[in-house]
Amino acid sequence: MKKPNTKNLLQSLSIGYFINSFIPFKAGDLVRAWISGRKMKNGRGFALATVIVDRYLDILVVGILFAIFSIFKLGNADSVQFYMFLAAGVLVVTLLVYILRGYVKRY
Repeated sequence: MKKPNTKNLLQSLSIGYFINSFIPFKAGDLVRAWISGRKMKNGRGFALATVIVDRYLDILVVGILFAIFSIFKLGNADSVQFYMFLAAGVLVVTLLVYILRGYVKRY
């Protein structure tokens, strides 16, 4: 893999976040992948995969932080439980995909 140019990545990230502030459904993430994929030799598919991993890690970190908030009784209980269950669901799906990776690759 080619090492990406930091300037290009920062530019595509900034443009993506700017678009996300005006257009719903995280459309800026698709634009971010398109811009960064166009400027890298790795391609748009690799850039889209990095955006997906970025969102995946966001969910996990928020879920972990809310679990910590829940332990110390900080914040609103409804939002804490929602993100804890969302993060737990993402982890379960990840484990299932890892365990069944042979079937997933064939599919």
